[in-house]
Amino acid sequence: MVRSKHVAIIIQSLSIGGAEKQALMLADGLASTSNFQITLVTLETTELQWNQYERHPHITTLLAPYRHTASRLGKLLVLLRVLFFFRQLKADVLIPFTYYPNLFSSLLWKLSGAKAGFWNQRDLGVHFVVDRITQLALKCPTAFISNSDGGKYFLKSQLKKITKPIYVIKNGIKIDESILLKSLPVGNQFKLVMVGNLHKNKDHITLIRAW
Repeated sequence: MVRSKHVAIIIQSLSIGGAEKQALMLADGLASTSNFQITLVTLETTELQWNQYERHPHITTLLAPYRHTASRLGKLLVLLRVLFFFRQLKADVLIPFTYYPNLFSSLLWKLSGAKAGFWNQRDLGVHFVVDRITQLALKCPTAFISNSDGGKYFLKSQLKKITKPIYVIKNGIKIDESILLKSLPVGNQFKLVMVGNLHKNKDHITLIRAW
């Protein structure tokens, strides 16, 4: 019997922001439309988030043995623990969302036994740290993904000597057709909507100025 492909989607935490919503949407879509085995891996969570998280019946959710540390020895130990975790997981593909999941996916996919591991750029470098670990990680993924042209240009600015492809894959959108029909323009009226988190890294001012 042929084993179904195992896809691990890695997120920083179960707090629901834009990247986490996209990760959950991808996991749900793959679980609903394919015979892939889907595992959602979170690096950190709180007891409240873990208990309130709405689980999909065909998606396994696991907590990786990650702990943020500033010391070099601590980082090495964390890297080894996470590597052991992914070797046990036996995923075929690692798909990360946000910075630290990107590091683990890029650095560990080959050592974990996976067939592919990606770097998934979701912004213009928020929390991006130019250090030796990041520079090494940027050389390792199977390919790069960005959800925008801006993210692609940011990656190009960091990848002057890297020739691996960068694919732009736009964010997914869940559409309720009944709501969509009610929201269609009538006459000269139309609606302008921006869905996003209200925090300092979201550039709502540009949207207002453009409008």
